[in-house]
Amino acid sequence: MLFEDDLRVFHDFKNDFYKWMEKYMLKIEKTLLPRTSVHIFFLTKDQANDVEHFTGDYKESVVFYKKNQIEMYVGLGIPKEIDLEKIRTSVGLALSKAKTFKKDEVSLFFPKLSLLQPKDISQAFVEATVLSTYVFDKYKSDQKSEGFKNIEKVEYVGEEFSSEVLEYARVLAEGTCYTRDLVNDMAHVVTPVYLAEKAKELASAHKNCEVTIFDEKEIDEKGMGLLKAVGQGSNYPPRLIVLEYKGAPESKDIRAVVGKGITFDSGGLNLKPSGHIESMRYDMAGAAVSLGLFKTAVELGLKVNLVCAVATACNSIGSKSYFPGDIYKSYSGKTVQIKNTDAEGRLVLADALTYVCEKYNPTQLVDLATLTGAIVVCLGNNIAGLFANDDQLAKNLFESGENTGERLWRLPLYKEYSEAMKGDLADLNNLSNIGKGAAGSITAAAFLQEFVKDTAWAHIDIAGVANSSKGGNGYIPKHATGFGVRLLINWLEKYDG
Repeated sequence: MLFEDDLRVFHDFKNDFYKWMEKYMLKIEKTLLPRTSVHIFFLTKDQANDVEHFTGDYKESVVFYKKNQIEMYVGLGIPKEIDLEKIRTSVGLALSKAKTFKKDEVSLFFPKLSLLQPKDISQAFVEATVLSTYVFDKYKSDQKSEGFKNIEKVEYVGEEFSSEVLEYARVLAEGTCYTRDLVNDMAHVVTPVYLAEKAKELASAHKNCEVTIFDEKEIDEKGMGLLKAVGQGSNYPPRLIVLEYKGAPESKDIRAVVGKGITFDSGGLNLKPSGHIESMRYDMAGAAVSLGLFKTAVELGLKVNLVCAVATACNSIGSKSYFPGDIYKSYSGKTVQIKNTDAEGRLVLADALTYVCEKYNPTQLVDLATLTGAIVVCLGNNIAGLFANDDQLAKNLFESGENTGERLWRLPLYKEYSEAMKGDLADLNNLSNIGKGAAGSITAAAFLQEFVKDTAWAHIDIAGVANSSKGGNGYIPKHATGFGVRLLINWLEKYDG
């Protein structure tokens, strides 16, 4: 990851360079730019005429190896079609390619783009720089990869932007990387207790923050029977974690985010098969986003009141595991019959959603969860599923997804889907009665809706986007993506509660 002293920003290279360097450089040095041996130029189709074998098409690149220097040209495409996501993607692709040059310092040259604001371009550039140079190598015995070298310093030559923009974009991107780290780590490390300790660290490091943690005894005493049931088969006891940030104490509006934190999902007694179980440490990605969002919002000093909750348990097989057919009473008082122990995420979320609604009466409530494989069948691995009982909230979240490249697509929540979750022996079943695999992501969301009453609520199913098996969009690595942090920061900032 790049840190503060590793990103140097310069402006207007084509003018009197020395004057501009002295005036705008964020870190004053006597050395002259460019002093790196790798120069990467981003050009539109209109600007690409003078480069041999290069047309400037989007995602196109060409590399020239010269004496003591490497030049790469990266296409941005047709000027009127360039948006911020294309900039993030182009920067990410360029830096990914640059790693193969085995140079730890590069210079990026960015043109003026009349249809986009310099501030927005600069933010997109810094986000992509930090996100695309992210590496999780904690468990590598030899952290020097043979095929590439990690980039440690980036020099930027382009239009002016302020140190405030640099800092904002860095905090935003590093909040995403914080989330990636939590998701990528081992399930025997990132346990419910570990997540609780991380929450304590976040609360103690900043003003206007509080944390409340319910251990397994308190979960039982409060009657959170669903969260207790999911976690009771594991040696790693469950936790309910609630972080509070009062960034706008004069306001009564409260935004709340709840994350699913199944630190490992074996499927329980309905055991997952090989080929599916190996990646189930990622099933706490919603919890990681909740913590990463809290960290980022506080460090940015957002003027909002924010509650971030995490319902976390390890869905293991043991002598005390909950059984298919069991009936448990939720914190809301509603009873649920277990039709499948692998539909556990909705159970832990149900108790957390009820608690947050009862305790804080939030103006708006969003939950994130790697909830269903059905959403992957429906939307693939680039778009998350969006469900909501409030049209304006859904619209705002959708627009934030478009703004950040963390895209959402809304699916319906008709009454028929809620009826399909009704039980014979209990109030609800944790699987629908409309047939195996039918509308699985929708009926899961309909189950959650039973626990939010009249609160303006949205559910984001990130099962297809929380983890990438191949990487994508240049700045998205293999494995944990951190999807959701930038999306929700945009939502918190741009839209009223």
